[in-house]
Amino acid sequence: MDKPVNVILDKCMGYKDGETVLIVTDDGMHELADKFYHIYNKKGVEVSFIRMKTRKVNGEEPSTPVSSAMRSADIAILLTSRSISHTKARRRASENGVRIASMPTATKDMIQRTIDIDYDAMFKLNNQLADLLEQTKIVRVTSKLGTDIIIPKVGVRLHGRTGGSFIKKGSFGNLPDGEICFAPVQDKTQGVFYIDGSTRTGMITEPIKVSVKDGYAVAIEGDEAAKQLKKVLDDTQDKGAYNIAELGIGTNPNAILTGNVLEDEKIYGTVHIAFGNNLSFGGKIDVPLHIDNVILKPTMYFDDKLIMKDGVYKI
Repeated sequence: MDKPVNVILDKCMGYKDGETVLIVTDDGMHELADKFYHIYNKKGVEVSFIRMKTRKVNGEEPSTPVSSAMRSADIAILLTSRSISHTKARRRASENGVRIASMPTATKDMIQRTIDIDYDAMFKLNNQLADLLEQTKIVRVTSKLGTDIIIPKVGVRLHGRTGGSFIKKGSFGNLPDGEICFAPVQDKTQGVFYIDGSTRTGMITEPIKVSVKDGYAVAIEGDEAAKQLKKVLDDTQDKGAYNIAELGIGTNPNAILTGNVLEDEKIYGTVHIAFGNNLSFGGKIDVPLHIDNVILKPTMYFDDKLIMKDGVYKI
């Protein structure tokens, strides 16, 4: 573990001597977080460790002591069972200049497989996609299963050009990295998509059909996984949970399908569509939930330009 854990600190986070590092974890991830702590401590880093109760869903706020600690470090590494990426606590820490890597549900195998990669090549692809997207008004995603969804992009902010590098003050992202993403124009996404990779319940065995109208999922159909997904959204008692919050495009060459969305959404040649909170992407919906849903082997167009055919890039 020493090599990829040190790649995270030195290459991805741009650690400099004398900086303070905070590791945030919870009851479900503390053993992995403890390995990070000991590797950095052995290296002579001024590293602190804070453990909290596991949150119920992605996007739920951490406790006040955790939020305060996050704002005071130079670098924060979030090793948690539920993502706190899309929370006020994370956004406030970023505004305070903290460089943050969020690694919810990361595993030892995932870290060993997806962290020590060719970041220059991924950076090049991410920026090639981003340059094309900057000129794009409409993204269309289709698949052989029946996905056909129109996602307006014009005028919204892109994320992911950094390609695994969070060295600027206030920078933030997931590790493993490997995606370009954006929040669609509010209330405008239309169509249908089939989740056939993974979602919050794990790897998909029976595709889940999601129908979308005016930016919100209006029907979720499928087996038990579809029912569980719908229940999680309903439990928020907020229509915003059904918001189409994000379109992401996977670019990590070492990511594989495991049922863990943190890795699955980064798989080279996939797309993912998220429900819920999109404030962190510049959107308008603030709910305590963000759920990514992975689509395998998609075909994708930026306006009329073919970008991907059945999961193979054409650029």
